[in-house]
Amino acid sequence: MSGLDGRRIAITGAAGALGRATARRLAAAGAVPVLLDLDGAAAGALAREVGGEGHALDVTDSAAVAELFERIGPVGGLVNSAGIEGPSGPLESVAPDALDRVMALNVRGSLACAQAAVRSIRAGRAGAATGGAIVNIASTAGLFGSAQLGVYAMSKAAVVSMTRSLALSLAPEGIRVNAVCPGSIDSEMFERTTDGPDAQARRARLIGLHPLGRLGRPEEVAEAVLWLLSDASAFTTGVALPVDGGRLA
Repeated sequence: MSGLDGRRIAITGAAGALGRATARRLAAAGAVPVLLDLDGAAAGALAREVGGEGHALDVTDSAAVAELFERIGPVGGLVNSAGIEGPSGPLESVAPDALDRVMALNVRGSLACAQAAVRSIRAGRAGAATGGAIVNIASTAGLFGSAQLGVYAMSKAAVVSMTRSLALSLAPEGIRVNAVCPGSIDSEMFERTTDGPDAQARRARLIGLHPLGRLGRPEEVAEAVLWLLSDASAFTTGVALPVDGGRLA
């Protein structure tokens, strides 16, 4: 048993490939997904499919994040899946506004949602001393550098650091905080970041970096998220878990 039966789990970026897969997997495990996305219509459609609820949310608007979490009522956990890849090119040439846009969504937005979720978890524990879990979607790019996606790598490294710091500060309350670090996943983001006249060669090169010799599936990332939210990982916090086909081996 996952211990998630009836537990309301907020998922940001719910309309994306990882968000959709996570929503479906958590619903199958008995959780009630609370789906949050800039595209409120897509979040609502997915909510009708999986039996949860959907809301429009811009995670870069900290006031809107706080207001929405207060309005939707207590949750038992959070999956921070909202994110963008940002510009391609050397980090030394990145424009300040492009950097700000990525950091606002991937880092500041993730922290705002984590802060709001912690308040919500505390409010919903009904006198229980401990409980609650947060999973941040980071990336293997946050564990090493990237010549062409340096802004994205920098933002995901910040998410990993944020995960560890929150895990330490929230451990006395029994709120666990972990990150999942996907490798190359068959998703819209992978298609965008490898698009261009040499797309086939670029995709083949990236796939070749993974010893298992293929792209990961969103559903495989969702399985890791489920485990980190569930009671099966009750003694696990502060971890950045690669789901990467062996790339970091």
